[in-house]
Amino acid sequence: MNTHEYIAEITHDLRTPLTSIKGYLQLLDRTPLTETQQNYVSVVREKADRIQELINDFHALSYWTSESAMPAFARIGLCEILTDCFFGAERALKMRGIEPEADFPAAPVYVWADEDLLARTIQNLIANAVRHGERYLRVLVEVEPEPEPLPDKGRVRVVFENGLPCGAAPDPEKVFRRFYSEDASRSERRSGLGLAIAKTFVEKMEGDIRAEVAGDRFAVVLRLRKIA
Repeated sequence: MNTHEYIAEITHDLRTPLTSIKGYLQLLDRTPLTETQQNYVSVVREKADRIQELINDFHALSYWTSESAMPAFARIGLCEILTDCFFGAERALKMRGIEPEADFPAAPVYVWADEDLLARTIQNLIANAVRHGERYLRVLVEVEPEPEPLPDKGRVRVVFENGLPCGAAPDPEKVFRRFYSEDASRSERRSGLGLAIAKTFVEKMEGDIRAEVAGDRFAVVLRLRKIA
């Protein structure tokens, strides 16, 4: 049994009891509860959702790190997919008081990528900003010049920049590690698997990704293959 098959079995075994937990939570929603009891249920639901997220992340990471996993490349409208993902995260951004900003080129920009992997990469980067950032989330799209003798080998640079909470100091060399924590004693600073998965997806699409930290600014910069 290879690693992916092993993790697939584990995640299946974890999903079964989790489904039961969520079923009982739905029953509790229809049961008269005190305000304190409702708060307890909300906490349990939040933790159950987090476990579900981790299970899905483990499964995705185990599959896409295997050599047999191949992206379905296609010509993708980059600004359109970014806009769709930001609309999907509008409620979460608003709840955190994060103001989204976008700076796109006037002309359409197309990249050679897997549509599902690209969307999930963007969603993970937005989710990371919601979970660990504050104040704003700015996305910038820039088209890099194409090398003269190599047409269709140009790159598109996408920057996701957000503000950092006071005292936060993530290490740009380590943030893409699985379960990275800037302070091991503070579990709320754990990054989970979101950025590790984003890195895996971008590299599968023949791109590259890095992080930058400057003062109270955190940015993730990814480069994707441009196509006409």
